[in-house]
Amino acid sequence: MVTNDEASADGNDTQATSSVPYSVFSRFQVRVIVAICAVAGFFSPFSAFTYFPALDYMAQDLGVSLQLMNITITTFLLVQGVIPALLGDIADQIGRRPVYILVLFVYSMACLGLAVQTSYGALLALRMIQSAGSSGKYRRPRTQPPTISYHTSI
Repeated sequence: MVTNDEASADGNDTQATSSVPYSVFSRFQVRVIVAICAVAGFFSPFSAFTYFPALDYMAQDLGVSLQLMNITITTFLLVQGVIPALLGDIADQIGRRPVYILVLFVYSMACLGLAVQTSYGALLALRMIQSAGSSGKYRRPRTQPPTISYHTSI
């Protein structure tokens, strides 16, 4: 790697690297992006952990058995396992930002629908949609490049 001093001595400024971190985002924008991603990453566990204690009450309210309510958990986990593989390929083609915005929108709409639903069928369908929205932002970390990167000289 060529440092600034060596590049200046050689007269070749095109390969000079800066020791100052670089990003197209300002520090404030980076903090906002990180905060949004942190909050969005909170949704999936939040959806599961707030749902479990309410199963008995929801079963009584909807007039269904606890076994049927357990199916909503199974389908939630099944969809949560499949959707990242599908949306990962889409994100590779159109970009992560549109997919990320889409799944946050889907998650929000599913939550609103769950708040007003009154039937078991709607609960089951909306829980699957909620799962797609809460898990669609995850991919295999090994193949995913960083969202925000700083380029520095080593």
